[in-house]
Amino acid sequence: LKAKGTKFVQRASWSRAASFYERAETYLKDEDDSDFKDDEEKAAKRRTQLALHLNLALCYLKTQEFTRAVECCDKALNMDAECDKALFRRGQAHSALGNLEEARADYQRAVSVAPNNKAVRSELVKVQQLIKKQREAEKKTFFGMFDKFAAHDAKNQVKPAETEVAVDAAVDGEAVANPSNEVEI
Repeated sequence: LKAKGTKFVQRASWSRAASFYERAETYLKDEDDSDFKDDEEKAAKRRTQLALHLNLALCYLKTQEFTRAVECCDKALNMDAECDKALFRRGQAHSALGNLEEARADYQRAVSVAPNNKAVRSELVKVQQLIKKQREAEKKTFFGMFDKFAAHDAKNQVKPAETEVAVDAAVDGEAVANPSNEVEI
């Protein structure tokens, strides 16, 4: 099943490849470890499962199913926390989902695991630039907002002396004009 999935990957038939990888993953998940004769067979099963998770993540990236790609990478990272390919693909999925901080964290971890990987370094630079642009846009959006609120509040603020006169007069039962020019009793 895995080999058939790989043939469809080579043809860029991502959905068909994913269906074979999903079936292979289900098959291996259902296999009991006690069915294997020795530790080498168990290790081979784990390597195959890891490869399936990574291949599924690739297929989901290509079909723009980014949330599913993240899930597959999470499974791969549960098996091998230092898997640079899983970190890289999860970073790509997070970036596509707009989760730029998560993408940057994944790329940074991938760089620490595989410092010579040019693709990871390139994606890290791209996501850092996107984060910078996002922050600049936020600064423009919120620039002066608090100053405007403060000015508005200062303009509409009641002076303490006016408040005391209005309260004293209201207590005495007199009609008093409040700062908004409405008559109160």
